[in-house]
Amino acid sequence: MNQLIPPVKAHFTALSSALALLSTALIGFVGAATAVAVPAEQPGTAAPVYLADAMAARAKQVLGNRFIDLWLTSDNTRYAVAVAQLANSEKASLASEISEGLAPVDLVSRSVTRNQLDTLAVVVDKAVGGQAVVSVRYDAGVLVVFSPPADTAALTAAIAKATGQTPLTGAAATKFSGVPGAATSSQAAIAVVPLEIKATEGQEAAPLRAGKKLVTPTGACTSAFLVQKASGQRFSLTAGHCGDNGGSISLGGVGVGQISDDKYPNTGSQTRVPVDAALFGPVPANAQPSIFINSSFNRPVIGSVDPTPGMRVCTRGAVRQVEYCGQVTLINYAAPYAGKTITVEHFIYVTWNNGAPGVQPGDSGSPLYMVNEANEAIAVGILGGGSGSFAVYSPVNLAMQVTGTSLVTSPSTLALSGSPFVSLVQPQPQSVVGNAFSIRTHVQDFGWIPAQGTTGGGLQLEAIEVTQLMDDVEICLRPHLAEEGWKAQQCTNRSGNAVTVGTVGQGRAVEALEITVKGLRIGSAAVRAHVRNVGWQTWQTITRGATIQIGTTGRSLPIEAFDLRLTEDPKYWEQKYPGLIKLNTGNESSSPTAFKIESHLQDYGWLATTGTTGEVRRLEAIKVTQLRSDAVICLRAHVSDQGWEPGLTCTQGVNTSITVGTTGKSRAIEALQISIRGAGVQDFKVAAHVSNVGWQSDQSANSGATLTIGTTGRSLAMEAFRLSLRG
Repeated sequence: MNQLIPPVKAHFTALSSALALLSTALIGFVGAATAVAVPAEQPGTAAPVYLADAMAARAKQVLGNRFIDLWLTSDNTRYAVAVAQLANSEKASLASEISEGLAPVDLVSRSVTRNQLDTLAVVVDKAVGGQAVVSVRYDAGVLVVFSPPADTAALTAAIAKATGQTPLTGAAATKFSGVPGAATSSQAAIAVVPLEIKATEGQEAAPLRAGKKLVTPTGACTSAFLVQKASGQRFSLTAGHCGDNGGSISLGGVGVGQISDDKYPNTGSQTRVPVDAALFGPVPANAQPSIFINSSFNRPVIGSVDPTPGMRVCTRGAVRQVEYCGQVTLINYAAPYAGKTITVEHFIYVTWNNGAPGVQPGDSGSPLYMVNEANEAIAVGILGGGSGSFAVYSPVNLAMQVTGTSLVTSPSTLALSGSPFVSLVQPQPQSVVGNAFSIRTHVQDFGWIPAQGTTGGGLQLEAIEVTQLMDDVEICLRPHLAEEGWKAQQCTNRSGNAVTVGTVGQGRAVEALEITVKGLRIGSAAVRAHVRNVGWQTWQTITRGATIQIGTTGRSLPIEAFDLRLTEDPKYWEQKYPGLIKLNTGNESSSPTAFKIESHLQDYGWLATTGTTGEVRRLEAIKVTQLRSDAVICLRAHVSDQGWEPGLTCTQGVNTSITVGTTGKSRAIEALQISIRGAGVQDFKVAAHVSNVGWQSDQSANSGATLTIGTTGRSLAMEAFRLSLRG
């Protein structure tokens, strides 16, 4: 069995006792998805109203947001209560607590909550556009859509596109249609969105989803998160050490594809790889974007997030067969497996609660994820290996980047208005001050959420609460509110102290925000705002004690989210985001800028920067605007899967622009040809930051010459470049 090499003691002295020789096998993951059969009994009306109301009120009190519905059984002798995520071990105690001697109670498990059904109804109602009646069957845990039979095909396709799920039609839908008064003689039950109500599944039964036990070329491994290529073909992620490219994968004796895009080859001479991950597929059409937890619950996957130290995370493996939680201790942890020459560069190091083993041999590929307030999963990583109280995972966002895929998601129950695919902006602090503050926001229609706002749903940010977690850092906030203007500044002043700015319950947006961070451990910070009708603003950086403003004033545009990141290093942001490059003549501190440079970056879009370092984020396009008449620039890009562009493209005078590369195609610029000429140019210097390589050496040339930076034929993305000239 392969083992991990322990961390270098000098780098991780605080963890030395926990990081002894690692002695466990590489891991695989198994999961099962469960289905809940719809009970034969139907909602009844024979019980006295006062008793039904009393029982429902009691059930809500005992179950909280797990309560879905209550109805009388068909023989009028018992009440049935639908409960989300019900375990067999708690049935008896909960039934007794709800009953209190008033009437016998039977509990029925459902895999979705009432809130999820309500949210899905909003999505489906929008999809059918008023052409059908959408009825929510809380007792059965489904939606029934009633419409003239002639519209069945078109509406079924519209619902499938909006929800990512295949509706039921015909006889399969009819059994759910017993809703009094919902249908008329001119209507028929045409579709049901079952949302995980299926025939009973086991961990080796279809459909494929995260947590299924796989037979692989190396033995047993696990399906991880569902992803797709730009072509629309769907695949599953798993651990790369589960087999080499071309190896067959099966689920319950049925083939579900072959391994491809393997980033951890079991053979060959490559010594360093970014992740231990691979794809297999194309997977069957019924594969689901969810994680098996137990026999009555599959946790929907609604998005992904980069790991940060201190992040609370959970995992669920096929062998361990228990959802186990812990926290991220280290990121970008580089380690080889014992007996192997390949080092994985970007592991996430996770320690488990109480030191108990959260993973076991056979769990390789298990999903690592955050859990939000709606019991949904936000993907974080893919299990590589572990032992005892810790495990290591490859970041899922990085795995998707290097395999050229994107995450397939389920609709989030938090999206009660606007787009069903609202994304939470999770706090992403940097460096050792990752636990400096706890941030939550009050968002339109959501209420309080543990995030820095949302994007994709057009939902305004209304209040911000920040809790100081360290004694040697502080934060001050001053909001500009719609119709009220600037309000008083609020500052934390001790560990555990919280400040809140904005309003709750008034429907009033935060339009701008002044932020000051200070304290001995703060070197610098970067912050940006996501503004309605604008999108993400450019990153702004501040040093300790300085104040910066984000958002807008006088335009009635709400802030929808903000992104605050911190570091101890005062020069960190200067190195990470090179920013507006100034090409100067003579004295660089006083000469005017020659060009304005913007870059289109993976996940970020257009920013006034020449790229990023340390984020493994590809550079996709570059736009340069000429600002002086005595300096002209020409560019030509080499694009992944496309090759060199036809020829150099040059600016044609002051305020003219050129753009190279592509947008919207997820293609990286791999190399760049640059030429600068003009009366104001004596010579220029340029270098590229390349994925898995880092900064290349600077190259210099006289005015009019052409330099080439980056690489070709190696499938390595440029992540940033730097450029200067001398007149």
